[in-house]
Amino acid sequence: MVEITGFEVDHTTIARKETFQIATGSSTESHGVIIKLRGDGLEGLGACCPNSVTGGDPAEVEERARELAGDLVGKEFFSVRDILDHAMEAENVCAPALAGVDQALLDLWGKHEGEPVHRLFASYRDRLTTDITLGMGSPDHVVKKAQGRAAEGFGSLKIKVGADPVTDAELVRSVRDAVGPAVEIRCDVNQGYDFEGALEFVQGVQNSGISILEQPVPAGDWDLIRAVAEVSPVPVFVDEGFHSLEDLKRIITQGMPLGINIKLQKVGGFSRALAMGSAAVEAGIPVMLGCYGETRMGIAAALHLGLCLEQFPLVDLDSFLNLDGDPTTGGFDIDRDTLSPLKKDGFGCDFHQ
Repeated sequence: MVEITGFEVDHTTIARKETFQIATGSSTESHGVIIKLRGDGLEGLGACCPNSVTGGDPAEVEERARELAGDLVGKEFFSVRDILDHAMEAENVCAPALAGVDQALLDLWGKHEGEPVHRLFASYRDRLTTDITLGMGSPDHVVKKAQGRAAEGFGSLKIKVGADPVTDAELVRSVRDAVGPAVEIRCDVNQGYDFEGALEFVQGVQNSGISILEQPVPAGDWDLIRAVAEVSPVPVFVDEGFHSLEDLKRIITQGMPLGINIKLQKVGGFSRALAMGSAAVEAGIPVMLGCYGETRMGIAAALHLGLCLEQFPLVDLDSFLNLDGDPTTGGFDIDRDTLSPLKKDGFGCDFHQ
């Protein structure tokens, strides 16, 4: 049993190594909220990453995290099941704040049990292979970055598109010519096209070996993204439009030919993401694990989640590589494009203020 006896919440702002541009805007920094929960003489750590998709500005997310953490003081947890239930039963909460508190609880329980978090559940593998994302930029810049990342050992590239289907397709073809046939290419539109634009882009890259097309049209219009998916020869994934178990039920019950991108900050943390991912696997829905601007601490939680899904997920857990001065350390080792959790209790991370 662990009783929560105290907490602490800190805000961080971390510069990106280079501006990150997508179809809906650009970013030069990443905001984070670090949560510390204390109990049983131990400290559990969790991370929030506020952004426009998850809702709430950094100050609001920090305040919601304080409220959620404060509500836990005096509460007793007798099993990891109690932690999962706490997250699943939470209502009308800020998703990134809940994600951070949920991670801190699981980290604390892992330390209490003397086990890495993924070993508290069924663990199907001991490492994940991630892609690397190429933000928008001039064609020459993107092609050069693609060549560099491929040379570093990344076998999968995610290219941000969504400005114009014709020039975007030209860019993808140029990247394919530059990196050769062995490198996987995924394309993320970030809601940038309408129906006609999505089809024009797909036709333009039909000979480029694209593996997936992510959120090609505006989020929230399920009929539209379904229409694209039904005629696209490239598998379509929903990202900005996917937030909950209710969204997953819609996809399953209506037979939508869609994959889903699960991001812990978007869905409310590890516990909820595990439920969604497990249900998707059971239903035969392809799963991708993604991120926003998370630190190593945030990525560690998603990594442990990926180890616990029976179906090997597509992985896009690279945000920490574009942070200049990440205050969190540990969590995992990275070798070329492979992430392996450290053999440490909890999520294995530290925070240096």
